Amino acid sequence: MPTSPSLRERYTTFGPREFGSVELLALVLGTGAGGHSARVIASQLLDTFGSLGQLRDAPVGTLARVKGVGPARAIRVHAALHLAARSQTPSPQTCIDHPAALVEFFRARLGVQPVETFWMVGLNTRLQVMGCHLISRGSQRCTVVDPAEVFRHAISTRMSAVAVAHNHPSGDPAPSAEDRSLTKRLVRCGQLLGIPVLDHIIIAGERHWSFEENEAMPRQRDLRLFTGATTVAARQLAPGSPRMTSLRCRTRAGSPMTMSTSPE
Repeated sequence: MPTSPSLRERYTTFGPREFGSVELLALVLGTGAGGHSARVIASQLLDTFGSLGQLRDAPVGTLARVKGVGPARAIRVHAALHLAARSQTPSPQTCIDHPAALVEFFRARLGVQPVETFWMVGLNTRLQVMGCHLISRGSQRCTVVDPAEVFRHAISTRMSAVAVAHNHPSGDPAPSAEDRSLTKRLVRCGQLLGIPVLDHIIIAGERHWSFEENEAMPRQRDLRLFTGATTVAARQLAPGSPRMTSLRCRTRAGSPMTMSTSPE
């Protein structure tokens, strides 16, 4: 049972803004099955998983078990949703020079995760994206982070700075004592390696908490952190202040270094 021509014609004429999630998902499915239209199957998928984010994060096998979906449609839906998430990611030349840009970068990845996940993004000296990596995936309440994993990626690709982020599925972005302790450990490791940690962002749905915006980032020697014009204006920083809008990185040796990851 193909998608109704009127649905396709409406999309051609009006574009996606005139469509709800069920109709867009029906277009991705393309055809119905088992006597059900693509629109009905799309509705069943959203009813089963609750949101597009949870649908995206579900295993392909779980999608395939929904009546009328099957393996081929499950793969099509799964791939389309992940492609959409990637489209929200800035290009490698995008400059992330303030916390708001960092929040925008991570929100597509973290805003709808059902469990806690921890990510890092590496930047060059111009604060342009060099790479983004998932460091750990945990439960609904916590995830375990090894600082060595964060900096392994940074060292191997010669990143000049990193920023990290994780999500709180509870919907409350306020940092826990463990979040604050981890941030201190990461900053200390970064100081030893000459790779500054610019910010730690916590995403909780549409809300977020930035260690930099809230002046909770530990002070770091011999470098200037990014803050963005709004934050700088609010703080009324004087020239020469250790927190400025540009990044100044220390030159680091090419040889591997040993990190200390003990808490302060």
